[in-house]
Amino acid sequence: MMTTAQQLIHHDIAQSNRIMQRYYKSSSLPFIEKRKHKPEACKYRRDRVLHAIMNREMERVLRIIGAGQPARGEEK
Repeated sequence: MMTTAQQLIHHDIAQSNRIMQRYYKSSSLPFIEKRKHKPEACKYRRDRVLHAIMNREMERVLRIIGAGQPARGEEK
């Protein structure tokens, strides 16, 4: 079972891949020119939500990792 963050990341990556594939297939420019002039990524409200969820997930992971280690400056 995927978490909400994993689902959002999966769909975000899949959508970005679809957009870039469509661009690369439709453009007749040479590859280097395609890379140089590729369109900017679209900004969606979902990106803000994903960013907030990812921050929470990273903080949670850091708390879990940090729970087993002594604080800085303390000896074990």
